[in-house]
Amino acid sequence: MGSGHFLVEAVDFICNRILGQREGFLQAFPWNPVTTFLKETREEILAEMQRQEVTIDASRLTDVNLLKRYVLKRCVYGVDLNPMAVELAKVSLWLDCFTLGAPLSFLDHHLKCGNSLIGTAVQEVEAELASQKKGHAADLFGGPFQGLLSSTAMMHELARTPDVTVAESQKSRQLFADFEKSQAPYKAALDIWVSRHFGNALAQEYLTLVGRDYMQEIKTGGRNLSPQYRQVIEKAAGLQQEKRFFHWDLEFPEAYVDLERQAWKCKEEQGFDVVVGNPPYDVLATEELGYDVSPYLNYYKTVATYTPAIRGKTNLYKLFICKAAFVVAKTGTFSFIVPMALLGDDQSREVRRLLLEKSGLMAVDAFPQKDDPHRRVFPEAKLSTTVFVARGETSENPFSVRVHSGRYVEETLGCLKARPAQIFAIEPQNAPIPCCTQRDLDIATQVISRAKRLGEYCSASQGEVNETTDGKKGFISSDPKHGPQILRGSNICLYVLREPSQGEPIYLRKQQYLRGKAASSKAHHNQQCRVGWQESSAQNNFRRIIAAKIPQGQFCNHKINYVPESDCQIPLDLSLALLNSKISDWFFRLTSTNAAVSHYQIYALPTPYIVDVPVPSGWWQDMIDSSDWNKLAEALI
Repeated sequence: MGSGHFLVEAVDFICNRILGQREGFLQAFPWNPVTTFLKETREEILAEMQRQEVTIDASRLTDVNLLKRYVLKRCVYGVDLNPMAVELAKVSLWLDCFTLGAPLSFLDHHLKCGNSLIGTAVQEVEAELASQKKGHAADLFGGPFQGLLSSTAMMHELARTPDVTVAESQKSRQLFADFEKSQAPYKAALDIWVSRHFGNALAQEYLTLVGRDYMQEIKTGGRNLSPQYRQVIEKAAGLQQEKRFFHWDLEFPEAYVDLERQAWKCKEEQGFDVVVGNPPYDVLATEELGYDVSPYLNYYKTVATYTPAIRGKTNLYKLFICKAAFVVAKTGTFSFIVPMALLGDDQSREVRRLLLEKSGLMAVDAFPQKDDPHRRVFPEAKLSTTVFVARGETSENPFSVRVHSGRYVEETLGCLKARPAQIFAIEPQNAPIPCCTQRDLDIATQVISRAKRLGEYCSASQGEVNETTDGKKGFISSDPKHGPQILRGSNICLYVLREPSQGEPIYLRKQQYLRGKAASSKAHHNQQCRVGWQESSAQNNFRRIIAAKIPQGQFCNHKINYVPESDCQIPLDLSLALLNSKISDWFFRLTSTNAAVSHYQIYALPTPYIVDVPVPSGWWQDMIDSSDWNKLAEALI
């Protein structure tokens, strides 16, 4: 929740929908319980002020001010790993919802410090314990968590306490303290369960062997346990303080428990109605974060909820999307602002499929501008972003896609309407979400229905010489006497090679580089002709796919991707014509969200059905020799 900006806006939005002059639904129902409730609250505040002999302006106790207090206390929840952020969020909300004559609303029950991503749930633990113990722990009310639900009655009373007097505010605080005390053993049990992923080796053995008595042992600090099991309890408590485990169903029971009936909600009703946020975009890597992340990575890999995020680099925003999809109710909605890579990057592929297949994607607003700091969404970060909205359950309904030129939502823009099935038809494996016009999508759908894919005819490799790793091994030199020049991406021009436009030429110590490398490795691809293309080209470039023929004897660096003749089932010149054709470049732009021109994007390009048919003698060679590549491409496509 950061410092509370999203939560403040949420409170204002909800209040406006309730009381707004145009959209507020209460305007259509002058006689309703909410209006009566607000009137009673106003009278209670005035009576309390009169009792204290304090005079206030009653006209400032508007319905909006009073309603905000109830929305704040009952509807808004927040979690942040940083304790200071939690306190700042409280201050932001108190300032926004300040009510003259009333104490500050009690917020500790809804704004909490914890790690949103690391924790478990009572019902999950119960189910796993039951499977391990052949059903002995299957009954929540007869198992180790017996008595858990009875304490939720305090949260029901807390939610209904309006905090309009000091006494009521103190009552809220006491109710929450009592609730936390009653929940402490259950949280400790779940802490032990999670701690097994962070070096508490005997945690699972303790929970399994001690059985239904372990809750009592936790309450007594393991007084009757062997030293090794007491250490399990102590180590779990220490890890909780360090990692801040957060168990959503225990921290926010209102979303999971029917407080009046003191019973779990059915699975379809469990979770939040709305989840919003701006998750962190950090890559979970030891080098980038400065601490050992392996325990966290191992944990995320073992939790099924995060499976879609475990592809390529583990970026935190992908984990948060998975968590949001897990904690939102089936009938709810969730929305984040995240890097635009979500829409097409291979490493976010499974998260994207999660949104398309298991959630119900509703809307996508893309903000590709990243070069102009005054027009990009985050002035301090050179990053293209997107805002998505999704339902909690799968849907085949069409969703909208809009692309905005700057940082503002342009309501006048036309929008693309697409169904998940269309997205998978365009590219079944990667399923990129296109940022294009409706006409482009419709044409692409027709093209794909009548075409094959370039990947069916060829396979690509990355340049064989890695300037970083091979440079450290001494294979690269700046002296042309040491060997052949290494081609860089800037050497590749449309159809032809040229001198590099940036950087000094570099050369390969060929014999040293090839020594010990198998003849079948790509290190020997220089012995055959290839078609190569720039691995990276800016989104506003005149062409995104820029390919040229690479003759024998040339070596390529890692910023060139290529198709060797041995891995191409069609004439190499034909593959070059297909890559440089306008239709390939047009199709590529539909789903590209960054500067990369990767293998999987090239494989998805549509191609005609190519068959082995007789060709008039000399026609093919004459077309190639004439260098009339546009004419050739048009003849082929």
